[in-house]
Amino acid sequence: METYRKIATVQAKIFKAGDEDGTIDLLDTPYIKTLENNKHFGEFGKHYLCVGIDGEKWLVEKSIFERTYELVHETISCVLEKEKEPTPIEWLVEYIHSEEYQKAFGQTYISPEIWMKAVAMQNERDERLRDFDTWKEWKTSNNF
Repeated sequence: METYRKIATVQAKIFKAGDEDGTIDLLDTPYIKTLENNKHFGEFGKHYLCVGIDGEKWLVEKSIFERTYELVHETISCVLEKEKEPTPIEWLVEYIHSEEYQKAFGQTYISPEIWMKAVAMQNERDERLRDFDTWKEWKTSNNF
């Protein structure tokens, strides 16, 4: 048998009143509807409610959840990657291949001076990003 690690992320929170899909019996035992079961029972505060990438829900005992999941802190580089913000070098390479550049200069040549300026801009940008631990810090710093 081989060992595998999950690569998907899930949304999760402590299961509490209001999260349930219904209750049953005199004790008002809460349940949620899952893909496998119409009534998956849990206890408020003793389970995590998880929601997967397709919106599916399930409960995980708190002690198991806290041993097998860790909170994902989205880094600035992750967010920038998702938003596809080009780096100065990526922007320059894309620009020299653009129709506008081709019409103006008739070629994709770039001088060493311009290339070095793009590299310096990239390094400066990367250095500024290192000062922040999270996207929220970067966004609220007014450097955005």
